[in-house]
Amino acid sequence: MSRLPFRLLFWLFLFTLVLSACDKSPDSDPKENNVSLIPACGGTIDTPLFAALPVAESAISEVIVFGELDPGGGDVIPNGQTGIRLAQQGVQLVAPADAYIVAVKKATWLASPTRQGESDYTVVFRPCTDVTVTFSHVATITPNLESYLGNATCEEYSTESETIRSCVAEGFEIPILAGDVLGTAGGVTAGGLDFDMMDLRSTATVTTRVEEPYYKNAVCFSRYYSGANRTLLESKTGLSGDMRDGTPACGTIEVDIAETAQGVWVRKDNPVAYSGNADSYLTLAPGFLHPEAKLDLSFGGQALRPLMTVPRSTVGRTNLDFGSVSGDGLIYCYADVNDTVSVFLSLSANQELKIERLTHDLGLTPCSNSSDTWAFSNLAVTYIR
Repeated sequence: MSRLPFRLLFWLFLFTLVLSACDKSPDSDPKENNVSLIPACGGTIDTPLFAALPVAESAISEVIVFGELDPGGGDVIPNGQTGIRLAQQGVQLVAPADAYIVAVKKATWLASPTRQGESDYTVVFRPCTDVTVTFSHVATITPNLESYLGNATCEEYSTESETIRSCVAEGFEIPILAGDVLGTAGGVTAGGLDFDMMDLRSTATVTTRVEEPYYKNAVCFSRYYSGANRTLLESKTGLSGDMRDGTPACGTIEVDIAETAQGVWVRKDNPVAYSGNADSYLTLAPGFLHPEAKLDLSFGGQALRPLMTVPRSTVGRTNLDFGSVSGDGLIYCYADVNDTVSVFLSLSANQELKIERLTHDLGLTPCSNSSDTWAFSNLAVTYIR
């Protein structure tokens, strides 16, 4: 892709904001007596931070799985963003914790096949120094927050299909309390609320050598709740009515197991950074909805079945758990009996993964044949970590 995707631009904006806050000295922050008011986090990442749901319980349709795979939508690797799919539009949005708003952003779609002329907002806040929370696709914000955009810095950028004008106001710390109204969520630009978090106390184990650092600090918001609120959010975590049943309940981006086939891979002939180059990537992981029962194969650059989900097996060479495929050089086969695409894969002793996708008539997967007949053609592709 020649132009940067919107999700990359969001993460770059957020990571730059986090780094700038970490680098500030007391003299550089225009706060009370030029000293930041944001408290240290203390405790551990398992210490609850949030007291209030951001929207009413009745407005929550689903919580997006942290680590969801959607290669057709650009998420070839586990998605480090999450949020809430809303049951209705125009719902009241409140602060989940006592915190300080550190940035307000307005996006206006200047050219778009679906959102031209529309705008929405982003509100970034910190309950403590190591944790940054971002509400994106906010439909409206309060007049007080809107007033800060009078001093915003604006720029225009393009994705593959849209041109967006982005205006960002930052350099302040606006105190808010849990339950304070911030605006409304659920509008024309999105049917939900992005509820994204970075916690510098948390670093995901990601073995691929080309992943960006901001991804590794991403965390899921529901684990920062406790009691009934956490139980509610975890019970609603899923996709299209299919609820996740794995551990952790909110999902995970940590899928890599070294010296096995499980995890994130990049094409050996194009070992580029993931940002803007998702077509070169592949993820082999436990199913993001049902990790004990299913396996997901997420392919970049594939129009047909970019995400394959197959039953998980713990024995044999058909649909064997990826974490059990070591560098033995044998061919393993993956397929669902109700699909027309199957996959051969093999992991070599030097940790190179060979993959070939095969199309066939329904019910005629080569996985049903003897493994003695399995063989790669010259269409196989090699991946590395």
